[in-house]
Order: sequence, then C-alpha cells, then structure tokens
Amino acid sequence: MARHPATPTHLSDMQSRHMRITMKRRAWEAIRSEVAAAPDDLETGGILLGKDTNGGVTISVAGDPGPNAVHEPTRFLRDLNHAQRVAAAGWEHDQSVWVGEWHTHPRSNPVPSPIDIDSYLRHLADDELEFDCFISIIVSPSYEPAVAACWVVTRDAATLTPLTIESDTA
Repeated sequence: MARHPATPTHLSDMQSRHMRITMKRRAWEAIRSEVAAAPDDLETGGILLGKDTNGGVTISVAGDPGPNAVHEPTRFLRDLNHAQRVAAAGWEHDQSVWVGEWHTHPRSNPVPSPIDIDSYLRHLADDELEFDCFISIIVSPSYEPAVAACWVVTRDAATLTPLTIESDTA
C-alpha cells in the first residue's frame, strides 16, 4: 500500500514478544460492524492505523474495505485508493500511521493463512514502508460468538498477542 507522502509508517524499537496492543473502542466497533454486514462466505477487512505507545501500539482506526475491495472466500484485497484516503485522514487527524490490517476468515480459525503470511512478509520486506513488525487482527465469524485473534508479525515469526480494548478517552 502506498502511504500518504508525508506519512511515516515506521514504528520504532518494537519487540513483538513484549509488545502491548490496545485498540480504541470505536475501532473495535467499526470491525464488529463490518463483520456483521459482510456476507457469511466472503472475507472482508481494512487497514489499522495507530501509534507507537511506550512499548506497544494503540490502534485508533480500523478502516472499512472500501467500495472497490475484492471479497473472496479465502482472500480479501482492500480498495487501495480508499485505504490511502483513510490513512491520509488518520495522519491529518492525529498523526496515526499504518500499523497493520484486519480481516475475516469466514470458515476457518483466526490464524494467518499462507496467503496472509506472504502478504505480511512482502510489507515487511518493502524498504519504503519501514515496518519492523506488522499487526494483523483476524476475525472468525463462524464461531458463536465470533472469535478474534491479534498477531504481531516480524520477518521471523507471527506471535499471538493479547489485544486490549480501551475506551476512546483513555
């Protein structure tokens, strides 16, 4: 994903083993709303925007897929132009940067697939993006209730990491 030209994406000195991931309630509710509206058999998702915060990341925005996204049973391709507009608005609002993505696995566990891992590794290898790690939230709506898992992905590993939902004012 090309970023807003003035938008840095580098999150400094992050260590996935000790990283604390929090998400603002409004971002979590945006994901829940998109999952509820999505067809049962197709993947959906969006970008995650946030900030490096004292040994962790706080996610403040969970973008929607955009009008030109591609939704398939085992793959989701976000609407790149839409994602760029969401990222630019996040940067203008509070200097939030692209920290990762969320998406659904309609018929499987919330574990990164080989397609997911290939995508994350491409982002991590792209020198322009300057990612040290990539955050992935995968939602499996086929469970009752739906199950979500947060993964911190580095060049060496994908680590299941606790996700804390916090109030928008915290």
